[in-house]
Amino acid sequence: MTTLSAPIEHGAISVLGLILSSARRWREARDTGLAVQPHLFSELAFEGFDIMAPVLDSLMHLYEVVLRRPMRVGRGGGASQDEDLLLDLLTGTKQSRDSFGNTGAMGRTFETALLSTRIMLRKAFPIPAAY
Repeated sequence: MTTLSAPIEHGAISVLGLILSSARRWREARDTGLAVQPHLFSELAFEGFDIMAPVLDSLMHLYEVVLRRPMRVGRGGGASQDEDLLLDLLTGTKQSRDSFGNTGAMGRTFETALLSTRIMLRKAFPIPAAY
């Protein structure tokens, strides 16, 4: 289980913390019937990363497609297994084919979304190329 220590503090951005926070806001919007992208945008804009709202919306949607169920999110500082897996997939420590098996075209679409998200994260944050 991932434990966050001050994911966003005094303007210092933790990329993984922001991803977890966004995943939880995305889940909250889906569960309550709110418009997802505006809900994400409001949090991301506060930190100056509003451009990530459509990117993360697409990623989370496709993640649920390959999970074949709604994503489970953690509470407070602890991450759920689904959140841990998402972070592992984004950082490249796990591969989607190993985690989900053969998911066909949707699996390849999810892999493309992972790559696109990595590219956008590198544009929005000063992340080393190996990330």
